[in-house]
Amino acid sequence: MLHKEKRIVHFIDGVYHNNYLWFSALEWNGFYRINMKSNDTEFLGIFDHADVFASKIYYQTLLYHKYIFFIPWFSDYLARLDTETMKMKYWKLPQNILELEAKFRTAYLQGTEIIMFPMFGNIVSVFDIEKEEYVNKKIEICRDQKFGKTNGDFMQGCRIKSKVYLPSMFRNCILEYDLRIHSYRWIKLLENRETVAGITKYSETELLILSWKGDIWKYDLYGDDKKLIYTYSGEKDCPYAYIILHEDSLYLIPAFEENVVMLKKDKINLVVYPDDWKLQTVDPSMGWFFSGYHKSEEEFLLYPCKGNMLLKMKTKQSDLEGVICNDDIQREIVLLEKENFERVHRDRYEESKISIKMLTKLLKNLNIENKDRLNEGIGMKIWKKGQEQ
Repeated sequence: MLHKEKRIVHFIDGVYHNNYLWFSALEWNGFYRINMKSNDTEFLGIFDHADVFASKIYYQTLLYHKYIFFIPWFSDYLARLDTETMKMKYWKLPQNILELEAKFRTAYLQGTEIIMFPMFGNIVSVFDIEKEEYVNKKIEICRDQKFGKTNGDFMQGCRIKSKVYLPSMFRNCILEYDLRIHSYRWIKLLENRETVAGITKYSETELLILSWKGDIWKYDLYGDDKKLIYTYSGEKDCPYAYIILHEDSLYLIPAFEENVVMLKKDKINLVVYPDDWKLQTVDPSMGWFFSGYHKSEEEFLLYPCKGNMLLKMKTKQSDLEGVICNDDIQREIVLLEKENFERVHRDRYEESKISIKMLTKLLKNLNIENKDRLNEGIGMKIWKKGQEQ
């Protein structure tokens, strides 16, 4: 009998629907939802086409009516969850995308289409939701030699009507892309080696640009004019990851800085964390303390990259409330019941000659917090092999 245990659930993005936050786990195979009224975390299932040790399978989630789409990061499949029936459906990515190890880190809905921007390479992929097929049209984003190497590495940005504005990691320019007609242009924003970390919509004609140095610029899209409105005075490199704009306040969400900062009418306030909140070790593959956020009129949610506590704050307050996100051993029971589970692991670890009984024992102890306590030998070998995949 497997004992009930609580484990931290790490995740990178979520979508808010019917009072639930829906998301996939970052460090293992599984998808979940959190009841934002009761704060309970519920395990829903595991993804097909990936084994128990798979991590960073999906990066982003998108809501389309009753469906939630999981945008592939290291997976070869686009996934769709029906929130009423809890059934999942998959579509294998086009061959030219399958050749890439990491797929997408940002995607947007336009009508009935999902438009996905590459992490590597320069090919934009389009999926027609109603036809349930990929659009057979090559959309290529070419580099502009004036701005140096600018293809790929796209991160989440912001949207104004049919146009999206995306940072390209470690570049001093951004991509303006029209989702409706699939046209684009590069906009150079910062000088020399100052690069763009984040972009937020300020108005229908203006953007807020967050630099990797922590400064904030207001940029006029039509006047091609920018104005420095905040200068970071700390000592951290890449202190902030995101800007959240609410009414006349700006909230700076940490990358490597330790505090959420609220800027209002030239006043700077530090947002108060819950008493039991502790900043976790930064995941070097992710890069910062918070991996994303969700904003509504009443509150916004901060997603910790390597912590077990989702943070939420009412927009009329300045204190953060913690929501513990834990999973229990029930996930392992579901894994053991999958039809192909024994076959997958027999193929992968044939040389180990591991039995399903041994694997059950291993999974009983397999959690992120206690992995260092796994016995050396067959158990640790399997853990290390899984991490290498």
